[in-house]
Amino acid sequence: MQLSSDPKGYISALRDMAVQHGISVPLIACVGQGGLLEASGFFEDVVPTCNFYPNARDPFFEVKVLFYREELARRGYPLLVTETNRSHFLLRRLLSAGAKMLGPYLQASGTNFGFTNAANNWGNPLSFP
Repeated sequence: MQLSSDPKGYISALRDMAVQHGISVPLIACVGQGGLLEASGFFEDVVPTCNFYPNARDPFFEVKVLFYREELARRGYPLLVTETNRSHFLLRRLLSAGAKMLGPYLQASGTNFGFTNAANNWGNPLSFP
């Protein structure tokens, strides 16, 4: 369900509420499936960030990432990736395409049986033997 047909108005209202409540850290808008405008409204003082969950062997992945990097650079923003797969091969590809921040999903949180680099706070941590 679309909550707002006016992304800029919606994001600006959220930003105003954050500022009114004393939040002074940089604010980001996470772009889920490529909708930079729909996710952020390109409102000032709110930085759009990207999510990428590609097939790690996609030969055209860098082309797709470069599109976002160039569009964001045109608007004065760096390419920041707030969510992506945690394959080191993919992370290297994102860095080589110009990402300035990487947030690999669940790199150090949650519990993932079979990929045990996670840490959690469940009393007797499941990710530790």
